[in-house]
Amino acid sequence: GGAALEEWAKIGNESYVKFPIPKVRVKDCNFSFSGLKSAVSRKVENSKDFEEQDWFKQDIAASFQITAFNHLVQRTRLAMMVSNCTPQVSNEVDSKLRDKVRKEFENHEDYIDAVTKETLSHREKPTCLVVSGGVASNKTLRYKMDGLGVLFGLPVLYPEPKHCTDNAVMIAWAAIEFMKHQAESHMSNSDES
Repeated sequence: GGAALEEWAKIGNESYVKFPIPKVRVKDCNFSFSGLKSAVSRKVENSKDFEEQDWFKQDIAASFQITAFNHLVQRTRLAMMVSNCTPQVSNEVDSKLRDKVRKEFENHEDYIDAVTKETLSHREKPTCLVVSGGVASNKTLRYKMDGLGVLFGLPVLYPEPKHCTDNAVMIAWAAIEFMKHQAESHMSNSDES
């Protein structure tokens, strides 16, 4: 599971394999790990001589984790921008952290579909970024998402690690927000009539 992957990845070399970041040129905010999982499977299959070696498992775990998290960060960053957020690194933030955050994001191209942006332009800007699900307890992901929070000037919220067990909370929260938005839209449309 995720905790075991994190432990292996802490020890491994994340540069061992440069796995392809999924959906880099796709103009939406969806996540996909199928290509990444296939790339990992191929690497393991083609490395039968090493697959039982701890260093190999650690390096594969670290390489997979950094690629998966870069994908999550890129997709989340794109979603933030589509949701009317603009990057703004506060002057109050430590200059080393500010420079690291800017460097990490300066090479990522933004592929924002104009139709998607127009569709979402009526929405209010987010007031926070919520990271939930089992992976939300991963310290590396938290560090990367905290960087996004710094970049957009938003607090990043996480459940306590003991509550980071599955995506049920995230799905329920998304459903509540969707229903709330639908109700607000319906009420504003009724007021206009």
